Amino acid sequence: MGNGGWNIVTNPPQYQDSPANACVDASVVQLTADAPPTCSNQTSIVHGTVDGTKGSVTIEQGSAHSVSGSWSVTKTTTLTDGFSFSLGLSLPEDADTDFGFEDTSTVTNEQSKSFSTSTNDTNGISLQIDSPKGKDCSVTLNTQTCNQNTKGSLPIVATGWVWFNYDDKGPLADPKGATHYKYAASIEGVLINKADRTSTIEFQGPINMISKSGYVGRCS
Repeated sequence: MGNGGWNIVTNPPQYQDSPANACVDASVVQLTADAPPTCSNQTSIVHGTVDGTKGSVTIEQGSAHSVSGSWSVTKTTTLTDGFSFSLGLSLPEDADTDFGFEDTSTVTNEQSKSFSTSTNDTNGISLQIDSPKGKDCSVTLNTQTCNQNTKGSLPIVATGWVWFNYDDKGPLADPKGATHYKYAASIEGVLINKADRTSTIEFQGPINMISKSGYVGRCS
């Protein structure tokens, strides 16, 4: 290629039809945990509101189920710089506690950058109890709170073209061939094994779940 210098570039503006791309290689990231979730249970008594027209008491208690998660990036990929990617997140349900998780979020390829999710069951808890005259009615409410530290890895795969720019014109392989200042190499053609052109964004953080369930109400 001559005696001059050279450099490597991606996505040169004059060759927009031959870009280099870095794309997510998983629609959903399966979260993992090193230990089972830690849970605690609390029982409380909730009193209702008297409905004078129906002779009943209605007891309502917010959201029946809410889950939130927060993660920080612990490892970035050199394939992109500060780019953000949409991803699905999933944690298999724990058989003993019913602790599980599915949601979507956006992660940015930046060290220590955080992202979070939050979901709520909008149905809540609503119980109606026949209210005898002069009686105080209530329901026993059990609240289970669980938390679990999780981690995940989002694979990013490189495809497309890398451009080699030379200070002097030169042939590619045949010394008698055509000479150019610029040559492109296919990333997939050079790195045939996808694993060799895959890097990951890794993150970790806690998931918290609050689950409420009501038992049969009573009046006394």
